[in-house]
Amino acid sequence: EHDDIRNHEGRIQEWVAEHNEDAIIYPDMVEALIGMCEQFGRPPVAAYDFNKCIKILIDDGMDEDDAMEYFYYNTLGTWAGDSTPVFITMYED
Repeated sequence: EHDDIRNHEGRIQEWVAEHNEDAIIYPDMVEALIGMCEQFGRPPVAAYDFNKCIKILIDDGMDEDDAMEYFYYNTLGTWAGDSTPVFITMYED
């Protein structure tokens, strides 16, 4: 099952790269990569699940507050041009 997940993640990375070879992919967040986002006048960019990104940081040993601070400053707070990824907060009831 673990190999199936890695293959799926690899396919998503390849698919995003096919649409934008300059798309920024965060290797340590690949498990949170859910697809790509398109907007008029800009190249497609990688799209990540916000909550999964935070969970990855927590699973790596941070508490929730540190994970949120780290993510907001070092990941969400980074602008790398038109290929900067987006982070989607999934609606939950």
